[in-house]
Parts: sequence; C-alpha cells; structure tokens
Amino acid sequence: MIIMTTTNIYKGFQLHIPKEIREKHNITEDDQISWRSEGEDIILNVKKQRSLRDLVGLATAKKEFDPVKLKKRSQRGDI
Repeated sequence: MIIMTTTNIYKGFQLHIPKEIREKHNITEDDQISWRSEGEDIILNVKKQRSLRDLVGLATAKKEFDPVKLKKRSQRGDI
C-alpha cells in the first residue's frame, strides 16, 4: 500500500511525520532519519535504534567481545 501525504515545514525547519507513516513503519522518537539528495528528489530513510536486547543471538564468539562496541557497529549498520 502506498501512502501519499504532505506536511508543512515549521519554524526552525522542523517537520511532522504523519501518524499513518509513523504507524506503518513503527517510527519512534529514538529512531534517526537519514537524508539523501538525488537530483530533484529527497529520499528519507529511517534508521531504527537497537538495544542490546535486540542483539542477543546475532553473534556467537569463542572469545570475549565488547557488547558496547557491537551495539555501536549495529547502529552504524556495519552488522
């Protein structure tokens, strides 16, 4: 299903993400938006924030590892 909607740009260049878009993509206040300009188009991507609990089971290791570094790598999209 395609959702087409418009919003205004507010003072300080703030934007409102419409409710139907937030709900469809489960966007929360903890998420980040990345912006990409391609010609005349602006493309937004939502980067979901992950908790350490989300990382359980993603990696197995025979040696010790730093879970904080692992979380940071996952937030950058490295894993």
